[in-house]
Amino acid sequence: MSGMADTERRRHHAIDYIELTVTDLAAARRFYADAFGWEFNDYGPQYAGIRDGSGESVPEVGGLALGTEVRTGGPWCCSTPPTSTGPSPR
Repeated sequence: MSGMADTERRRHHAIDYIELTVTDLAAARRFYADAFGWEFNDYGPQYAGIRDGSGESVPEVGGLALGTEVRTGGPWCCSTPPTSTGPSPR
């Protein structure tokens, strides 16, 4: 059955996939490694793939991307990003 293997790999109460933008990649790696036991795959100086720490055979569950600024207001869900002139769409 198509897709069955993907379903079997998923774990209850675990991150499926998340991308986080950070302004200091090295500090973020240290923080998330200490806080959650995450491990990382390096893809150059601006991106690190997240492994949840449960072993090499587990696929990546996201990534840390180097950015230049922190955006407030949480994630946005619409076709255009929030602007500084109005509230963030939810």
